[in-house]
Amino acid sequence: MESHLDLIGRITERRSMGKHLAFAKILPQPGDETIGRSLKCSNDTIAKVSVVFRSACFDQPHENDGVFPAKRSQIPYGAIVEIRIRKSSNEDDQKQNRWVVARWRILVHPTDRALEVAAVVGGGFSYSKFLKIRADAFLHTCSGQRKQMLSKTVKPTARRDSSLERKDYARSKALRAKIFASWITEHMLRNDGSDRILDVAGGKGQLSRELSLKARVPCVVVDPLIRRPPKFNDLLKADAPLPEFRSHKFLKDQEKTMSIVSDSTCLLGLHPDEPTEDILDLSLRYNLSVAIVPCCVFPSLFPQRSLANGVPVRTYEQFLAYLLEKNSRLHIAQLPFEGRNYVIYCKVDGETH
Repeated sequence: MESHLDLIGRITERRSMGKHLAFAKILPQPGDETIGRSLKCSNDTIAKVSVVFRSACFDQPHENDGVFPAKRSQIPYGAIVEIRIRKSSNEDDQKQNRWVVARWRILVHPTDRALEVAAVVGGGFSYSKFLKIRADAFLHTCSGQRKQMLSKTVKPTARRDSSLERKDYARSKALRAKIFASWITEHMLRNDGSDRILDVAGGKGQLSRELSLKARVPCVVVDPLIRRPPKFNDLLKADAPLPEFRSHKFLKDQEKTMSIVSDSTCLLGLHPDEPTEDILDLSLRYNLSVAIVPCCVFPSLFPQRSLANGVPVRTYEQFLAYLLEKNSRLHIAQLPFEGRNYVIYCKVDGETH
């Protein structure tokens, strides 16, 4: 028997159990005789391969390898993956005929494909089309048992509760944007007509909308999941500048990112998630004003982060300290809203770059 087996296939089921354990089922691509022999079945009847991710059995990742899937979103339904598996020495794995994963990487991410198909002329994408594509892909790949669960009707009370929760969450996000915009107007803007705001991971543009109303500053919103840009009738009535929307990821070494950063005087991020550190790094590199409200830490996505004393960054408090250690000019303040409300900022006056 081979010491390991390399295969390419599609994720049809997955379950994450935290930092050290995850499960998935992979439907191998047809036509691979090696896989057929190893799984003891003919090419026409290749079954799904049950795999287990164990952090203790994970090989040291190579440059393009995927990270350990500590969250379900990191092993998405429908993704095409290249995976190296081997027989497990775990007794329970052997009973369940599970293979242990040594290395893996995502070749085709279903979200990227859906965004490409749902793109609309002029930028952004159709969110309804995006959701339909993702739902169709999910139903195509998930198990029959899962489909039966999805087909069950939801009780009306549950729908009402969910609707109320969504409204409360939307109001909370809008309030955060108002408070942060007021703080930015008071502490970060030059107010000499030269301000140009870059709102990173700005979603529907709530923060930029508030800044446009309060300070009449031009804003560019960057977000990989921008829907069709809102009409902003209130901005039109107030004769305030309309935010410009750019639909792409914010990566500090990406050409698209560098282009819009060079046209900005201030970089902002209100709970920007993954781009948080990139926002700060670019602002320091090009001597731009910056204000970010960090939220998620993502220790599994950024395992290399550590404090000056060598302690790895795992908690929110450690993440704040890690960001502040980047430059002595950075300051921290607390905003008056619920949740993670610390803003790390640096104001630069005069010429930038």
